[in-house]
Amino acid sequence: MSTALHTHGDKLTCFTAALASALAARGETRWWRPLLADGPFLAVTPAAALLRFEHHATPPLPALGLRVTGDNDWDTAHSALSAQIAEHGVAVILADTYRLPWQRGHRRLHAPHWLAIVDDGGWVAEDPLAMTTEYGPQPGTRVHIPDPGKLRTWAVGLGATDRALTLREEAMAGTTDIAAHRTYRWLEADISAAQRTPQHELDRTRSQLGSHHDPLRAQRDRLPPDPAQHQPSPQPFGRGSEGLRPSSHMSADRDRLSGPDALRALAARYRFARTEADFDQIDDLWQALRQRELLLWAAEHDPDLLDEAGRAHWEHAVGRWRTLPPLLLHARMRAASGTSIDTGRIAETLSELAELESGPRVLATSSPTGDHL
Repeated sequence: MSTALHTHGDKLTCFTAALASALAARGETRWWRPLLADGPFLAVTPAAALLRFEHHATPPLPALGLRVTGDNDWDTAHSALSAQIAEHGVAVILADTYRLPWQRGHRRLHAPHWLAIVDDGGWVAEDPLAMTTEYGPQPGTRVHIPDPGKLRTWAVGLGATDRALTLREEAMAGTTDIAAHRTYRWLEADISAAQRTPQHELDRTRSQLGSHHDPLRAQRDRLPPDPAQHQPSPQPFGRGSEGLRPSSHMSADRDRLSGPDALRALAARYRFARTEADFDQIDDLWQALRQRELLLWAAEHDPDLLDEAGRAHWEHAVGRWRTLPPLLLHARMRAASGTSIDTGRIAETLSELAELESGPRVLATSSPTGDHL
């Protein structure tokens, strides 16, 4: 079977699709390895009334020697993108679904949408992400960029108007410093991240990206709800919630739960969900499903990732994970219509998934593909 990105966008998220596209553009044939390292993984940390979800054992951007940067001036942004594409053949911009005309959410909803811009005899936006949206099916695609003026329109970022969306990008970046208030944002090399990363992590990243990869040179308006009218239902933090306490600090590791504990805490949280606001972050659980689907698919092509028992375990677990998004979507629609909802099945499913989350982790952490940059 093909491992080309455009045929497997149904196993990616808007974040991993862009990073995978960038890895593939730089010659990495096993582009999934850096995205699955030490996984599957899930952690949650309270952030006021919301949660910060983490889907990677190590935040992907610092692990790849990258960080988010940005500017309000298009000429500055375009110059930086041009320099990256000239040197590496690819750059990643942090765009907004609302401004992308090929997206189902164009002019309908705001959501983070990262894009790899590659040089393929002209600039092309690689967008392999495929999914079913509330507006219909969204296939993966490649979009020719006719001129800088068009890219200027498409590259306007999300802004910082929705805290739940900002939390997702912060989790990918491993920091709250994501230039959220800049008009244009992109990834650039982060020297400080490379300096902070332990040597064994740098060695693993170099192996995954190719022997010539140097992390010092690598690629690096939905309005906020009215707090008085759009507050989630009070959440229990006693028995059953596994100590999940509100916090707005990314460094509050004492409040961070991972693995089975995270899913048990989510089960307790959703058992008491009643309002539409309680379901604002269900897309984060969809992302968790996609990470596990990516692992299951990748293990078929890369047998070093999981042994036979590991593949059997995650095949069963993914089957159970796939039952969760429909339950969450149905509950959100009923909450939005003011209809009473029964979240018992959601809580039971999350509790079952907690028991499966202790399954085997990815075995392979480094293995050159032979297709170096």
